[in-house]
Amino acid sequence: DVYVDVNLNLMKFYSRYPHPFRNATDHDTWVFYAEAPLSAQMESQLFNPLAEAIRGMSQEDAANLLINFVQTAFRYMTDDEQWGYERPFFPEETLYYPYSDCEDRSILYARLVRELLGLDVVFLHYPGHLATAVCFEEDIQGDHIVLDDKKYIVCDPTYINATIGMQMPTMNGCEVKSVRIND
Repeated sequence: DVYVDVNLNLMKFYSRYPHPFRNATDHDTWVFYAEAPLSAQMESQLFNPLAEAIRGMSQEDAANLLINFVQTAFRYMTDDEQWGYERPFFPEETLYYPYSDCEDRSILYARLVRELLGLDVVFLHYPGHLATAVCFEEDIQGDHIVLDDKKYIVCDPTYINATIGMQMPTMNGCEVKSVRIND
């Protein structure tokens, strides 16, 4: 179990934060949220226990532990159901609010994998769905995409109890666009 204290002043600030790219694409917005740093308090309360939990694990086992955490630690609800409009979360907001959806979980998972495993992550944008894919240094089998001659394994933080390399069956055959996270 991971327990974190959330800064309520920061949550109030985020709730009034203007949409970062008024005329940009969803892709730009997701990258903006994924690149936002966590507070030092949140880093120590979230990263330290998770880093301890994955210490000594293979990349595959560590990524599976992290994805299971993100899949099961939060209840799912779409933004339309919760807010009445599309509203991506900063990682800390996902830990604060009672519900999250696919882009919130993908943003959090991307941050965890990049910070704790040091691996490159991209977003996978399917029609009506966002997931992630990770470029592992280990040879891992499963559903994947190839970008710049590198294999990125599908890691879907909304597909409950799916391990890395498992694409949501409803996304099979769908067009998918990769979205790089730049920082």
